[in-house]
Amino acid sequence: MQLVFFGSFVLGFLTRTIVLSENISKAKYKFDSKNLVLDLIFATMLSLISYGLIERIAQSEYLGGFLAYLIFVIVFIVLYLLYFLAVSDLVFMSVPVLPLFVLLAVLLTVNVVMLIFLGTGGLNLWGNTVIYPVSNITAGLILSFLVWLIVKATHEKGMGSGDIYLAGAMGLLLGLSMSFVAFYITILTATGVGLGFALYKKKLRGVPIPFVPFIVVGIITTFLLWSDLLPFVQQSLNLTFLR
Repeated sequence: MQLVFFGSFVLGFLTRTIVLSENISKAKYKFDSKNLVLDLIFATMLSLISYGLIERIAQSEYLGGFLAYLIFVIVFIVLYLLYFLAVSDLVFMSVPVLPLFVLLAVLLTVNVVMLIFLGTGGLNLWGNTVIYPVSNITAGLILSFLVWLIVKATHEKGMGSGDIYLAGAMGLLLGLSMSFVAFYITILTATGVGLGFALYKKKLRGVPIPFVPFIVVGIITTFLLWSDLLPFVQQSLNLTFLR
């Protein structure tokens, strides 16, 4: 566990450098006090994500042996790709196409394999977190279409084509119920931070704010904390239809 935690910290520390170089083989870290603090924050965030994932798998009554390791590897790859896209959007205000397509390819492959072996059934991960391939694929198609409509209606002002693919990735990972909550968290955090930043800048319009990090926060928070979030949203928000 310590090795994974340390590896996640190092990977998180170097992610911004890799994003800036756009080529892992050419990535060279440049020391700067401001960048050092930023990279330490990124490293800590990725370490916490990996720690949360390890804890969930360790506490799971459904996963063990090879399956637990396999789930960890697949999920960590997916979460790191999401994290990479968030960092890229923070740095460049855009997301690279290749990692986004790799993310979609991984999620689509996993869902197709589960659909073949599980049919309409689901895979229990931990607590109330169950992955249903039919729900995931349906959610991916619906969310992609809805965001595509928003992008077309707004002429890519605020949301772009990358958000369409990322919405599809959200659905393919979370399914219908979790995507609903993840979208709610995304809007809530984006609105709060956006208003706070606008007040700081003392203007409400023309303030560029990357949206992908908020989507990623919504996805990762919902995926790792679904067992804790589900009772809350069912009772407090009266969303009893969520499962």
